Amino acid sequence: MRVSTQALYRGIERRLLTLADQLNRSEEKVATGRNMNRPSDNPVGLVSALGLRNSLSRLEQYQRNMDMGKIWLDLSSTAIEQAGKVAQQAQAIALNLQDGTQSAEMRSTLANEVGLLLDQAVSLGNTQLAGKYIFAGYNTNTQPFTKTQIGGSDAVQYNGDGNDFQIQVGPQESLEIGKNGQELFIDSDFFDSLIRLKQAIENNDPTAIQQEATRLQGVEDFFNAQVSDIGIRQSRILEKQDILKGLKLNFQNQIDDLENADMTQAILEVQERQNAYEVALAASSKIMEVSLLDYLR
Repeated sequence: MRVSTQALYRGIERRLLTLADQLNRSEEKVATGRNMNRPSDNPVGLVSALGLRNSLSRLEQYQRNMDMGKIWLDLSSTAIEQAGKVAQQAQAIALNLQDGTQSAEMRSTLANEVGLLLDQAVSLGNTQLAGKYIFAGYNTNTQPFTKTQIGGSDAVQYNGDGNDFQIQVGPQESLEIGKNGQELFIDSDFFDSLIRLKQAIENNDPTAIQQEATRLQGVEDFFNAQVSDIGIRQSRILEKQDILKGLKLNFQNQIDDLENADMTQAILEVQERQNAYEVALAASSKIMEVSLLDYLR
């Protein structure tokens, strides 16, 4: 009898402890508003929530990349537009000098003006965003353009790399946001055309001046095309951001469903478990009273 009584008491104790633990967890759920307050509450749900949070974190990184990309593209567009205006101004100077009748003093003044336009062009090529050079390819910490002298003549040296700067906007998707300066300003003949125009003005060479006027028109057209291309990439970022917004909302909703408690249901659960615990406690008390009386007889 003693062994069976001890076993009975242990069973009652285990049952009461289980019900008390369930009640405590339900009360904790109401207090915190969360379904999972410790790993043991829902191991599978916890793993799912962690996976969703990792996915959400990656999406948020893509969002930050695109936010930066929009600013980068905006600044690139502005700088290239200004470079196009420099080419346009230099072309206007060239067209006014085609007949070769200007005085030496006027030619000197206009040659100096073209020199200032070259300085402005180099400055535009060295445009920065938050300390990063936007036309240096991936060498964003290196000033891409340096004005030098070679054989007594102006020259512009490119110090960046030949890669277009890209950002990651998806698991296996990148978007170009920055043309490298070699392609934009060196290969387009922008700097060299300004340098040759200055020399042609100083030498009073109408033929060379006309040639540079034609080249500068081509440079201006090239820059206009680049600005249009940037507009396309800006639109693509906006489209990607709309898609990303929907994905982030979906992941967040799934996380909320896993982690956040339904408070109405949680309160009912507390009441049910409170009742179950009280009923079990009362029943256990009666059982133990009967067992004790049986033992004493």
